[in-house]
Amino acid sequence: MDKVLFLQKSRGEQVWSDVSRRKPRAWIALDDDYENWPTHCLNHYIRTNPEEGISDPEVLGLLKSKLEEVFAG
Repeated sequence: MDKVLFLQKSRGEQVWSDVSRRKPRAWIALDDDYENWPTHCLNHYIRTNPEEGISDPEVLGLLKSKLEEVFAG
């Protein structure tokens, strides 16, 4: 992707562009940047705390659940 276009997009749009290009079987995005995520991406997105990251017990629980969903299918 063109760097200028990439930098003009929200984080969610950047992630979706990458997912659209790579076409993974399954994907999960963890990020503390929650603004302007495409609605159709939200079931793949886990919002993290900027200070705690994935060490937040709630985030770890959500990540575990999402991973179980991915590997169950």
